[in-house]
Amino acid sequence: MEPDPRRPWLGLASFDANTRHMFFGREREIEELVDRIQSERLTVLFGMSGRGKTSLLQAGVLPKLKDAGARPVRLRLNPEDDRGFVEQLRRGWEAASDGIQEDASLWERGHRRDAMGALSQAPPVLILDQFEELFTSDGRRDGQLSELFEELACLVENRVPKNLRARLAEDRGFGDIFTDRPTPARVVIALREDFLAHLEAWSGLFPSVMRNRMRLTLLTGTQALDAVLLPARIGPTPLMDARTADAIVRSVAGCDESISLSQIQVDPSLLSLLCQELNERRIRGARQEITLEDAQERQNDILQDFYERCFEDISSQIRDVVESTLLVSEGGHRNFCAEVDFIGAVCKSGISAEQARTAIGSLLRTRLLSAQYFAGARRLELTHDRLVELVQSSRQIREQTRHLNAKIEGIEVEKSKLIRMIDIYKITVFIFIVIAFGALLLWRSENRAAKALGIAEKSVDEMLTIIEKPEMDQVHGFYRIEPDLLKHLVTAEKQLHEAGTDLNSPTSILRRARVSLREANLLILSGRERQAVPLYINVLERTDKLSVGDIQSIKEVQFEALYYLMTYNTIEDLGSLIYGKYSKFGRDLHAQHFVGKAGQWRLRYAAQIIREACREGALDSAQYVLDQARDAARGLDHVYLGEILEITILDAYLKDCFENLTDQKLYEYRKQLSILTHRYFQSYPRSMTAAEYMIDILFGDMDDYSAISGRSGFETVAKSIMEISGRFVDSKPMVFEAAQAQLHVMRARFHLDIDQNADLALEEAMAAVKMYDDLGQAGSATIPKFDQSKAAKSIRDEAERQLGQGRPED
Repeated sequence: MEPDPRRPWLGLASFDANTRHMFFGREREIEELVDRIQSERLTVLFGMSGRGKTSLLQAGVLPKLKDAGARPVRLRLNPEDDRGFVEQLRRGWEAASDGIQEDASLWERGHRRDAMGALSQAPPVLILDQFEELFTSDGRRDGQLSELFEELACLVENRVPKNLRARLAEDRGFGDIFTDRPTPARVVIALREDFLAHLEAWSGLFPSVMRNRMRLTLLTGTQALDAVLLPARIGPTPLMDARTADAIVRSVAGCDESISLSQIQVDPSLLSLLCQELNERRIRGARQEITLEDAQERQNDILQDFYERCFEDISSQIRDVVESTLLVSEGGHRNFCAEVDFIGAVCKSGISAEQARTAIGSLLRTRLLSAQYFAGARRLELTHDRLVELVQSSRQIREQTRHLNAKIEGIEVEKSKLIRMIDIYKITVFIFIVIAFGALLLWRSENRAAKALGIAEKSVDEMLTIIEKPEMDQVHGFYRIEPDLLKHLVTAEKQLHEAGTDLNSPTSILRRARVSLREANLLILSGRERQAVPLYINVLERTDKLSVGDIQSIKEVQFEALYYLMTYNTIEDLGSLIYGKYSKFGRDLHAQHFVGKAGQWRLRYAAQIIREACREGALDSAQYVLDQARDAARGLDHVYLGEILEITILDAYLKDCFENLTDQKLYEYRKQLSILTHRYFQSYPRSMTAAEYMIDILFGDMDDYSAISGRSGFETVAKSIMEISGRFVDSKPMVFEAAQAQLHVMRARFHLDIDQNADLALEEAMAAVKMYDDLGQAGSATIPKFDQSKAAKSIRDEAERQLGQGRPED
């Protein structure tokens, strides 16, 4: 990209060597990454999409490595290239070294005795950017992926390739060609953070992927200020002053001047796009600088303006294709689309192929779309994930508009027919309309308030019903938007009271109780159990005397409140109250109302009663409740998967208690549970509940594999856990991130107990401790599942003891 001093912010485009003088704010990260590359043979750079990994590499790291005498080359391995990953990698080595093509592995090229001097003076650095694309290709590439990791591992780990070992052992002359010294060559893998689990799944073959890793985070406020202000000063006339730059940074961060710059974090992609859009407005207005008033405009409006401007002079048919599932899936993910497929879709709407190509060129110039060549064909995609929300919103609005226009058109047709039919009655109709209009005004003046209030009440109730559905637990990331929904619900419920809703009606009491339940549950998610408990008690007290209305719904609300009260009955000063009064309340409620169609919370509370009875030794009572629960669960669909599996687990446990089952019999029950869980997970691969139980089963299997199949079996299960948890990261608060941390604990235990390798055990344990610490800092005082943080610290301490290291008390 050629630099333009009038446009020093590139928006969603990446910086490169030509624009490196405009790239600011990442000096510390550049220094750290270069130091890591020079120190270790493999460096893994990871970060969420939009953090600027490609810009960091192209405009910062590559030039600095060249200045230091290295020979870096950036590669983007192409899944569609017929040459395969390994061949592309070898051609990259040739581009970074002498350019001579030869049919030799990277290990051979990096360990030739006669080449070590040249390699040491100017080491090749293979930078594999956007590595996540290799994990998103179809299963046909799995063999290539295995060969690629084998090739990289041999170079980095100084491991002789399998196909050379016999010859090296037999042919001394051939062996003298190579040295066993580590290669001076370097490899960098850069990928999105949400694909890190896919990379870690190869750590058994390629342990170095776990060692030297750097995470690219959001910009600090100070860095963001440099990224805005310093490019503005490149040209002869500054494009903005420091106060305006500060306002832009705070606008993107969503904070005011009361917060120090050092305390805020800023998304670099959004920041760059906002600066670019403000600058384009400045240029169109023929103004010398961006003003403070410009910076204080709403950023959402500016981004929307950018999006709409991209479609100026482009037909609506082409926009329909851009906003179709060819480029953005229904689930909100960017898709690659072959240019020929894009043009084909446009042509179906009556637009010529030439017009489609012209439009594609325009969208590429505005950077709404980007293009990559794969296997000689060009593929299109949205430039950045930040654009997905705009596409989805526009798609939804345009579809609704089309639907509304169709309705209006139909109404107009019917209206025309009606007019023709009543032409002969015009006078009569006119009189009727006058009379009806007067009556309508009178009716509306008397009934408008009551009708509006009824509609509002119905809307709040419907929204609560949607949030309460078990299916919402399977909506990935729903917990992130639920607080905003709840805020609107609480406000709406208060307004209903102010508008005259009968506070003492059964419907109003139940609605208030349901809203309080949602508030309490959100407090639990944020680790504030003590504040949540009084809300649950309040729900029970509000609903206790309700005896009319939807009894099933009332009791389900009570079961949910009781479930959480029993879960947190160990809270100091509250435990005895909860366990005494409300345990009896719950048992009485269960005895009276556990009939008919089972609800989610009745089943969960039943499972708690069973566990409590087992702890007290009341096995007959536990069995009685279990029989009720098992009968009630029959015929339920997969949204009740957690309850169904929980009852299955308790069934096996009680059989053990009653029959004193042999190890073989318990193994058979566990096998049945494993088969059931596998079946559900295969049927519902996007179900978070099925994934949780699947990971539970796999963790149980790991112990068996470590004893029966050794490392290979252990790593097979570990890879499955990483694949499943990686698929669901950030979909449910803390759960799948904690599963990945527990996997580190399991690996650490394996290395310590089976491998007798304290070094690797310490490394894995330290990784687990850090992940659990990060989870705690992310906003939850309690990790809801897969919490092995104490075990992680215990293994870390034992590994350090074996290695002769000391550690102060945590």
